[in-house]
Amino acid sequence: MTNQGYPHPSQPGGFYGAPSSGEAPRRPAVLELAAGTWAAVAVLFWLLGAMASEGAILASLIFGAILAAIFLFGCWKVRSGSNGWRVFFTIISGCYAVLVPFGLLDPEWGIDRKALSVLIGALCVVGLVCSWLPASNRYYRDNAEYRRARKAQQFAEFVRDNPPPESLRRKMFSNQPPQPPIPPGPPSQNEPPHHS
Repeated sequence: MTNQGYPHPSQPGGFYGAPSSGEAPRRPAVLELAAGTWAAVAVLFWLLGAMASEGAILASLIFGAILAAIFLFGCWKVRSGSNGWRVFFTIISGCYAVLVPFGLLDPEWGIDRKALSVLIGALCVVGLVCSWLPASNRYYRDNAEYRRARKAQQFAEFVRDNPPPESLRRKMFSNQPPQPPIPPGPPSQNEPPHHS
């Protein structure tokens, strides 16, 4: 089955163009630092929860482990360029950093829990700042464009290799004006001129 006349990236009304080189953007060091600090926060927060639990140590450990696993998964997604997880960690980090002073004022907290809480708050701020630096913003923007272009390329290749039947093509593109015929160009240098 031929796909002549079927839209493709080089024709008007064709598909969105795909990347030419297709190299994934490089992850900046500041984003690696942000993901690393948030991973440390996940582990330290689990430890703080275990220290703060009174009596229900097993339940606190299980809940903390589940929460830490979710956070670690989120750190992996942050490294992969997921902006939704970056926003999630930004909200969590901001809220925790605001609540740290209230924990310091709690008379029931010992010096060890207060020191751990301050450390977690400082790591939250470091992760928050590093994830929104210009290098990180550029990586997220380039990564989103790269993924869109990759999907467009895969879709264009799929449609090129699996064109719809002629009857469906006529229905799909019935509102497009017919393409004008390509005028013949000058005779090729390899072909002898035609004499009448």
